[in-house]
Amino acid sequence: MKNVILAVLLGIMVGCGIDRPQEKGVYTPPNLDRRDAIRFKQYLVNGKKTYLAQCSNCHQTDGSGLQKLYPPLAKADFLSKNLSKSICIVQNGYDDPLIVNGVEYNMVMPAFQQLTPIEIAEVMTYIGNKWGNELGFIQVNEVQRVLSKECEY
Repeated sequence: MKNVILAVLLGIMVGCGIDRPQEKGVYTPPNLDRRDAIRFKQYLVNGKKTYLAQCSNCHQTDGSGLQKLYPPLAKADFLSKNLSKSICIVQNGYDDPLIVNGVEYNMVMPAFQQLTPIEIAEVMTYIGNKWGNELGFIQVNEVQRVLSKECEY
């Protein structure tokens, strides 16, 4: 019975246009089918929770970074040019200098190995579509592929 009620409520929400992300300043990729639009919104909600719990102390709640210590994620050219490497950095950390928007950053990025591939996909979808970024829907299967094949540096 609960499933029927939930399905009806979801149908009403979708029919009323409530399936679009409510967060201001979020890029929504075009051409998402109905199912992916709902999943995209779920990734944004969960990604924001993870971001606020794990990332915002250094990168700030608005993605602006912290002076010359921690790089910004807002309109970050490194993020848009190095998505796979960024996924690896979240999982494994990083201790080499990074250049973001023309500024060099030397602080160590800790590893977040406790995050699952779905959590990484969610947080990358959140930061990848917030604060002027337009990376689109970063799904868990892409994160799993990157983590299994590209995270060697």
